[in-house]
Amino acid sequence: MSGISVAAWLLSAVAFAAINNGVHCYSMLHGSTGKNSNAHQNSLEDVGSQTGPYFDLSNSKNVTTILGKTTYLNCRVKNLGNKTVVVYAKANHMTLQVSWVRHRDVHLLTLGRYTYTNDQRFRPIHNAQTDDWTLEIKYPQIRDSGFYECQVSTPQHMSHIVHLNVID
Repeated sequence: MSGISVAAWLLSAVAFAAINNGVHCYSMLHGSTGKNSNAHQNSLEDVGSQTGPYFDLSNSKNVTTILGKTTYLNCRVKNLGNKTVVVYAKANHMTLQVSWVRHRDVHLLTLGRYTYTNDQRFRPIHNAQTDDWTLEIKYPQIRDSGFYECQVSTPQHMSHIVHLNVID
């Protein structure tokens, strides 16, 4: 195993442990790490389902809202469920998490049902009976306009971008 593959495996093991403990980690390991970038990716096996989670884009659309009027950014993730991930013959049971990140300042706003910002205008909404993970923004300001990223904590980076436009 090459040095790059070992480093990728070690970093991913840390990322899996962090996700299991409720801490969100960005995983860019599956981007451009060179010719060995697929070696680690191929060692992962999703035992929980055939297709894995995916975004229902028909219900995850861009939003235009009026200044000061509470708005909602929706992200529908189908087939999220609980997954068992096998990393080099060691199984880790993990609950996949959905998070919202604001692109303007790359700020983690929410993870699951928890808010990770001091700005109390932001709140995650999720009903366990649905596939919708919604970001509520109270009293939106013009500066809130921009891109928001809905992410799923899968081993391979999985995300969907929603654009918010706040008008006066």
